[in-house]
Amino acid sequence: MNLLNILNIVREYKDIIVILVVIFLSLVEITPIKINPWTCLIKWVSHVQGLDKLNEEVGNIRLHMDEIDTKIDNLRTESEEKSALKDALLYRHRILRFSDELTQNIKHSQEMFNDILADITEYDNYCRTHPTFVNQKAVMSEENIKRIYRKCLEERDFL
Repeated sequence: MNLLNILNIVREYKDIIVILVVIFLSLVEITPIKINPWTCLIKWVSHVQGLDKLNEEVGNIRLHMDEIDTKIDNLRTESEEKSALKDALLYRHRILRFSDELTQNIKHSQEMFNDILADITEYDNYCRTHPTFVNQKAVMSEENIKRIYRKCLEERDFL
């Protein structure tokens, strides 16, 4: 029997040979390497299933992170709105106080007038962008400050 005859026999009975090899490998562990093909196959299948579960968990984590991002954006917006309201109330307080001081004939420097006029501008901008904000509290005080500022400019009567 030569090599050519052996190859012809292998080709003719290849299905039977594959089945015999699988059965042989199923029954025998190669020593000292100890390879069991069924164990390897089961580990591979469980690994693939684990990857599916892992991908599912990663997807769940991403959804959760998106929810957290949305909540953070909402909190940031709320915080900015509260801060803007707080600033507007502070501007109004300063405007009312400055007008009261002018009513009591307390003199101020031109720099103080410029500072309060900047507050008036910021306050008016806030009122314009927030129509539900009550603005009637400072209208007369703003007019008083502007009127006295014009008078001080004409007479050069600053502190």
